[in-house]
Amino acid sequence: MIAGLIADGYFYLQRDETGQKSAIEEAARRLGIPHTVVRTRLRTGIERYGLDPRDMPAERAPSEEELETLPDGAAVLRRHAQANADYIAKARQSKVRIIPVRKEPFARAFIGDPHIDNKGANLAQLHEDLTLCIRAGIPCINMGDLLDNFHHKPKLAEKQAHNRMSIAEGHAVARYLIRDIGVKWDAHLIGNHDAWAGTEAAELFRQWAREAGSRFYNWWAHLVYDWGDGRFSVQVAHDFKGGSIYNPTHGLQRRSREDGTADLYVAGHRHHAAKSDAPNAERGRHYWHMRVAGYKEWDEYADQKMFGQGGGGQSGIAVIDPWSEKQEGRCRLFHDLGEGIAHLKALRERESEEA
Repeated sequence: MIAGLIADGYFYLQRDETGQKSAIEEAARRLGIPHTVVRTRLRTGIERYGLDPRDMPAERAPSEEELETLPDGAAVLRRHAQANADYIAKARQSKVRIIPVRKEPFARAFIGDPHIDNKGANLAQLHEDLTLCIRAGIPCINMGDLLDNFHHKPKLAEKQAHNRMSIAEGHAVARYLIRDIGVKWDAHLIGNHDAWAGTEAAELFRQWAREAGSRFYNWWAHLVYDWGDGRFSVQVAHDFKGGSIYNPTHGLQRRSREDGTADLYVAGHRHHAAKSDAPNAERGRHYWHMRVAGYKEWDEYADQKMFGQGGGGQSGIAVIDPWSEKQEGRCRLFHDLGEGIAHLKALRERESEEA
């Protein structure tokens, strides 16, 4: 509607010299909503998605001359039907990554929401955990929300000003963690805070990840670890739908029941840690679930709402044993990375002795 009004001669933001309403004011009048709501929605479209109505074609009916030169509808339908099918297949396939591994016990670490520019983030623990994974040769998955990005949300901009780390410093640390620190990243997820920064920031992150041989996934990914005659699938998401105050892994368990294509489901986002596992008799499978708390250990909003904080479980590690004869023994979950690495070492030593 805004693009059409601009095409009809309405000024974009302000009234013209005759006092005629701006395009925003006229759109608000026609929609029956306050003009401030229209402005906010436009700002969201511009900042988050890069959609500026001044650059969009006006919505209007085609003229008689245009109607006479319309292309063949059947040909257009066939062309776009195939193009849409290709797009859908590519979009679905882009969520799946098959990672070859040796048929021996291995591990993957899931790094909870870092929020590295937040003054309440436990940066020392984050660095210690990543260093531990580097030394042990454990590849990692970044569960999302690398930065706060409060300055992209007008109502939260004041919180960004209270952080000690500047925006430039935050991006410098983000680049270091994504590209330079030496972690072997299997995947990075874009969480809600990352999405607030819009497509330009996301592309910057993707560029750093490509330079490090990794990639970013929007919200979730399906990682398949393949050792030739077997595989173990992990579905990682910034969060899964569904929640319960009585069961912190409810959303993950719901996903395993509805989806069921992965063996392990891992989420972050909610800033608390939990894990569970259970057999599924209907499918003849065993499912594991783990939620990691992330590194923001103190937050004024969480304190005001009396949410628990700083309970540990910032990250987690899954140790997978391809040689396990029982499904239940195929995977072990730990919120203590050191304990998980010690278990991995013990498994490898046992396999070596048996060989």
